[in-house]
Amino acid sequence: MKDKYLFDLARRLIEVREEARKLGIFTDDRELLECPKCGLLEDVDINGRLFTKFKDSPDEDMGLAFKEVGDDCFSCPNCEEVIAGSE
Repeated sequence: MKDKYLFDLARRLIEVREEARKLGIFTDDRELLECPKCGLLEDVDINGRLFTKFKDSPDEDMGLAFKEVGDDCFSCPNCEEVIAGSE
């Protein structure tokens, strides 16, 4: 009985994480990304929403999102540089 409860709880946590990710909420399951080529970087606002910005305009959300293109690899939406997520 205890194992089934833990399994159900773990399954629900995975579902909640996916729902949060779809809403643009950063789930802290990886490092925030920064493109070494153009300087676009991710940040998280006070509500937990993930957004992108450039260092020289820290308050302006660029409305872009890094795209996952492989196992822990992401493509910069600004210059298409491919970067590792764990850098």
